[in-house]
Amino acid sequence: MTKTKILRAAKVLFAKNGYDGTSISDVLKKTEISKGALYHHFASKEDLFIETLIFSFAEKGLTLDDIIPEIKTKIQFKQHLLDEGLRMINFQIKHPQIMALKWELVVQMRKNPSLKKSAKKIRDTKMNNMLDLMKRGLDLGVFSNETNLEILLLKYILPLETIGLQIAFGDQKLNYREYWKKTVEEL
Repeated sequence: MTKTKILRAAKVLFAKNGYDGTSISDVLKKTEISKGALYHHFASKEDLFIETLIFSFAEKGLTLDDIIPEIKTKIQFKQHLLDEGLRMINFQIKHPQIMALKWELVVQMRKNPSLKKSAKKIRDTKMNNMLDLMKRGLDLGVFSNETNLEILLLKYILPLETIGLQIAFGDQKLNYREYWKKTVEEL
């Protein structure tokens, strides 16, 4: 219960004030808990920030270890890829505060090696899950055998990241869902 209380307060503070503008004292004041209680759950401010980001995504239904359903046909593969992309786009549109935390992490990683190390673990987990999905597509014949899986992975992740940036900037000119549908249709 205390950990959840801390994470919810930290989410609000980090999203509003950024990483640099949020102190442990701010979190303590907002949660009305002791420093010992906070450090019982989190080793450092960096740890709190990373855990807040993971918590924020999980609280809204996005986890790092999403289970890939059993996919037996090319049609099922394309549908799964389409659905996952649309789920990410909808999430980004619906939860700009959480996406602000993600972009804050990108900024802070450049200044803080321990944050970069933690963020890399998160990214690697997600990338490995996506790589497994792309391997399944390769096995089903969706892609040619000569396809470099890492390049293929970037071909589908980069549009979603670009859409996320556009949404973060408040750019609503494009129909992001239609753009993603066309990307998947080109398989």
